[in-house]
Amino acid sequence: MTRFQLYTRPLGIVAGLALAIAAGHASASETRGYVVSWFGVSTYYGGEGDCPDGLNPMSTEFYKRELLRLGYSEPDATKLLKDFPGNPGRPDGEYIKIMGTRGDKKTNVYAHPESAADPGLKEVKGKFAYGFNLDGKTDSPISFTDPNTGEKGIKNQYYRSLGCIRSFRAPPPAHPTLAQAQWDVLRDEMPAWLIEIAGITDSKNSDNVTVTISRGVDHVSRDASGAVRSDMSFKVDPDQRSHNVLHGSIKNGILTTEPSNIRIVADPFLIPEFSWKKAQLKLELKPDGSLNGILGGYHDWYALYWSYAESGWVEEHSASVDMPALYYSLKRNADADPDPTTGENKSISTAYEVEAVPAFVIHTEDKNDKKVSDAGSTLPAHRVEANLGGWLRSLGW
Repeated sequence: MTRFQLYTRPLGIVAGLALAIAAGHASASETRGYVVSWFGVSTYYGGEGDCPDGLNPMSTEFYKRELLRLGYSEPDATKLLKDFPGNPGRPDGEYIKIMGTRGDKKTNVYAHPESAADPGLKEVKGKFAYGFNLDGKTDSPISFTDPNTGEKGIKNQYYRSLGCIRSFRAPPPAHPTLAQAQWDVLRDEMPAWLIEIAGITDSKNSDNVTVTISRGVDHVSRDASGAVRSDMSFKVDPDQRSHNVLHGSIKNGILTTEPSNIRIVADPFLIPEFSWKKAQLKLELKPDGSLNGILGGYHDWYALYWSYAESGWVEEHSASVDMPALYYSLKRNADADPDPTTGENKSISTAYEVEAVPAFVIHTEDKNDKKVSDAGSTLPAHRVEANLGGWLRSLGW
């Protein structure tokens, strides 16, 4: 055998091995982990055109209206509210007890809103909203149009009810006051919400990905600016109530999932548990490694009402949310899941803004707390050497 043959044979083997490994690496996929850094009701802001009938009154205004309706004179109503917001059980808060039973003067109006007549809530009449076409109908009279994509048939009746309440409105990029106040408390009190995206072959286009939404056992950490810190580690809570597996795809950097039910434990300060039907995710994989998008689906409307009403006067006066008016509006705008007996819809279409930053997600059932998803990275999971010399070096030649 010649010297030439002695050299060419191992080189041929190495070249073949390099091609085989390269092919394997080319088809390899990665899993990225995230922690939710923002979650709040999605409310489109388009100016006065959203609410041509005007915005809903502030709490002092609708409290005075109710006092007048109950028979108080103008001077007496003004006197009752002069020390607004006042203190429950004290003279400066005398009106609070009156408002709490303003329906029939004896029943808790927050727990039993139908003890009061519908005072009327000014609702969104604009054309645009964020969300999904949950029922497949593009020409429904309740449909909106997505302001970014122009997609028609968007269903978001929750926004229709909330969108003309002042505390739910804010010009972008600001978040609405109430949602911001709630989330600012929740992210410190509630264990983190985690997202994993598996099967990513290309961050711009991947035909088959699996999205897992779960709850952690730890809280988020904040950086010096108060924002949720990225690249932190979180253990997954094994409680199946907050374990959701969705299937989807990534096209042009946008992840969308197929309709599925999503259930996740939250916190009583907002709502004890979210439970969406026919829910979908649309998330942009941003160049900095973060996620930004929408979660939408049908949700039990009464549970959403009670998430505000359980705080009674506190939520009502501070956020200017007329609770009986909200109750009747949600009941009126519910658009899915009809009750077999009454025919009334039990669920309402919703959409929520979701933002998330890269995180390390750890599954405690894995031996030694094995890390199964890494923080998002602008680099591919495996770097493939572009030449034979690189492969030789990697193999120790």
